Amino acid sequence: MSSNTRDSSILRLAEGILENTKDFTKQIQLTGTALPDFSPTAEQLPITPELQKLQARLSAQLEDLQLLIDGPRISYRHFLMRGYEIAAFQIALDFDFFTLIPCEGDIPLDDLASKAGLDQDRTGRVIRLLIASRFFQESKPGFFSHNSFSIALRKDDEMRSMVHYS
Repeated sequence: MSSNTRDSSILRLAEGILENTKDFTKQIQLTGTALPDFSPTAEQLPITPELQKLQARLSAQLEDLQLLIDGPRISYRHFLMRGYEIAAFQIALDFDFFTLIPCEGDIPLDDLASKAGLDQDRTGRVIRLLIASRFFQESKPGFFSHNSFSIALRKDDEMRSMVHYS
């Protein structure tokens, strides 16, 4: 959390986030890039010094706001769940979820489990934990598709390898 505790009220943080988000949006628009969203066709953000400064500022503000809103009990739970999230991510990489799920459309749970060589229960638990972390999406009950974060690993073998073996 920010070391300046006098300036960490929820409302002040939210107002700062809003102002920095407006600046961030303007900077993205100046580059001619579409604003980010979770769709599989979302563009990668450009890298400019101004955007990097705004990203760092927004990330710190959002983390502070999240901590204040959640409080210690929920914050510790989220922090301690990271190990399970990393394990689920590793399973998805080891069993090729990123390539088994089609670039367009979706795949039913039973097909994904069968193609991955896992049971349906385990496959469902793993992918739904990843969905809770904003990787993949459940397009309709029991059917899974990519979002902008998972499709990036589907399309980029080097990035997927880097993530897999890190």
